[in-house]
Amino acid sequence: MRSFSTVFLTLSLIFVISCALRQKEIDPWLNTISGGKPPEIDITGTWCDIQGTGFFTWGEGYLHQEQGSIRGVIGKYNIRGVVSGKIVYLVFLYGGDVHYTARLEIFKGLLTGNYFEPRDKKQKSGYAASFVRIGDRTQSPTATKEVKPESIADQDEAWRQKLKQRGLISE
Repeated sequence: MRSFSTVFLTLSLIFVISCALRQKEIDPWLNTISGGKPPEIDITGTWCDIQGTGFFTWGEGYLHQEQGSIRGVIGKYNIRGVVSGKIVYLVFLYGGDVHYTARLEIFKGLLTGNYFEPRDKKQKSGYAASFVRIGDRTQSPTATKEVKPESIADQDEAWRQKLKQRGLISE
């Protein structure tokens, strides 16, 4: 009986792992899930979790959009994604593995929606996530001083340089 349990658990684990989105499936999955509409919004810029940059948050990062394609960094995750119409689809990668996906929309100045486990390829059971564009507000959630427009441009340029170093953008 014990060997049957071991075999059953091993097969279950293999099934769960095989159902998760893998890195080589990202582009076809993004094309399928997004429907391939032309982008109606541009999300290029520095974004931060509305909860700030603490331990249980996504943190801060930079997203770069070229036409409908997105590359970037949020917190510890490399980001790949697409904009289809007014909807943003993101894939969060860490260490070469897909850790999460997200479906977000611009609503009242926030990039808001849900994130999903990588095995939820149809994005059915999500968890709330919201990001604010740092350039669109006067206060950083972790700062006490006002953010000046010049520093926002400098911050965007610093993020662009990080993306170039990681090979996520080429410009």
